[in-house]
Amino acid sequence: MRARVLLGAFLLSACGISFAQGVVAGAGYAVPFPPLTAAPGQLLTFFVTGLGPIPQTFHAVGVPIGNTLGGITAVVTQFPPSLVPVPIFAIEPLSTCGEQTGEGCGTVAAITVQVSIEIQSESDEPRGTIVPPLQLVLSGPGSASARVYLSPVADQIHVLGTCDTVRQQRLGLCRPLVTHADGTLVTAEAPAKSGEELVIYAVGLGGTQPYVPTGHAAETAAPTTTAPMVQFDFHPNASPSRPVRANSQPAVYAGLVPNSVGLYQVNVIIPEVPAKTNACLPTEFGYVGIATNVTVNIARAMSFDGAGLCVQVEP
Repeated sequence: MRARVLLGAFLLSACGISFAQGVVAGAGYAVPFPPLTAAPGQLLTFFVTGLGPIPQTFHAVGVPIGNTLGGITAVVTQFPPSLVPVPIFAIEPLSTCGEQTGEGCGTVAAITVQVSIEIQSESDEPRGTIVPPLQLVLSGPGSASARVYLSPVADQIHVLGTCDTVRQQRLGLCRPLVTHADGTLVTAEAPAKSGEELVIYAVGLGGTQPYVPTGHAAETAAPTTTAPMVQFDFHPNASPSRPVRANSQPAVYAGLVPNSVGLYQVNVIIPEVPAKTNACLPTEFGYVGIATNVTVNIARAMSFDGAGLCVQVEP
């Protein structure tokens, strides 16, 4: 039996709706199936139908993380017939009707995996060389399976946020995972300060040195092979943008978080806050005020992302 994969997944972000008799994969004015890209070691969540009943949520326990969980197995191939195990972090059943259930509502399995660090990506070959696509295969009980093709890239940065879990998406709580030195979140009530070193958590930063096998935790600090570039944009509520090299600088540190699988941290130091920078203002009467007054933009060769923060402004 052939299952369906709902395309376009970052870490726990849905883009399709499944019904009992078919799949609605998106809506708009363009084909909703852009090529999916994946970086070595990246964490991704795929939303899949047809792999059989998923009665409960499953979470992997212990490391290294295996490629079978809750009756579902994941493998990837880039050079057939070679099959490489893909670690499965979690499986969660989701109703296609949100919190509602009933006739016409289907079930989607949210399956979070780590793309194999051993894959060959664009940065591994001279410019102009064609890198074979990846084929991810998810297999359920019996003959049920789902497969999707991925285009391998050197990096695909995604700054993690509190909306990067299915449950937090339902609550609508969204802020980037950026912490002070003591591990507390940077917020409007606890803003960053000029000269302070912050930690930004992310996925998809690609290869590291030393090499950490897929599904294994980094035992010590494992920096990325090339430090990402960082730029600070002090405009209010600024969206992420690619840093301009002339105005950017390497991150203080970027690499895997020790004792974690596939999780990166990017350390940055907040520069002097420019004069006339607006202070963060709370949202009032349903109107958005100044939610962030600096955006930290992070980039490597193939991708970029950013984290909007609040920094303390002098009176």
